[in-house]
Amino acid sequence: MDYTLLIENSLKTKIAYEFAKKYGEYAYLNSSSYTFKTHQQKNNTIKLLARIMDKIEKESNSGIYSHFISLGREIPVWAATSFFDFGTVRTFYSCLEDSLAFDIANYYSINKTELISFLSNINMYRNVCAHDNRIMRYMIFKKEFSISNTKIHSNMNLNTDSKNEYIVGKRLLLFLSNSLICFKLNIIKNYRN
Repeated sequence: MDYTLLIENSLKTKIAYEFAKKYGEYAYLNSSSYTFKTHQQKNNTIKLLARIMDKIEKESNSGIYSHFISLGREIPVWAATSFFDFGTVRTFYSCLEDSLAFDIANYYSINKTELISFLSNINMYRNVCAHDNRIMRYMIFKKEFSISNTKIHSNMNLNTDSKNEYIVGKRLLLFLSNSLICFKLNIIKNYRN
């Protein structure tokens, strides 16, 4: 769990920084700041914006919120992301347009698809822990939560099936550690640089 918190904080920082750099610090509530390539993306973005507004409203008594309101200012993206739970961070990232999502994924030396996959898995891991379920044999059944093929899989010389999918290491939530290891190594590398 320690690494998921490190990942969450790192990701919130990167998202807020890159988003503000591209759109400005208040554009996160503007639907034109997100991608709408598919009907599903449009629905996800509408739900995301409603969730963000709800989270900000729930935090109306917090110090951060009060600070900006007392200054007569809106809540900037870097402050709003501090209210986000991991699921909201994951959804926010998946709604970003490709070049912005690429810039964020590039911090971790992975691509957008891998980052979305890792975030889905980390989010599931957190939810399993939060609801006191067993992690050791917890199986991933939803395709959206399946782990992407990674360099770690290939380095472990795992067997593949006829579709070049790894036979093990993809459905057991325990193998989420691959995602955590990738993130941890890249976060540490980025902090040292």
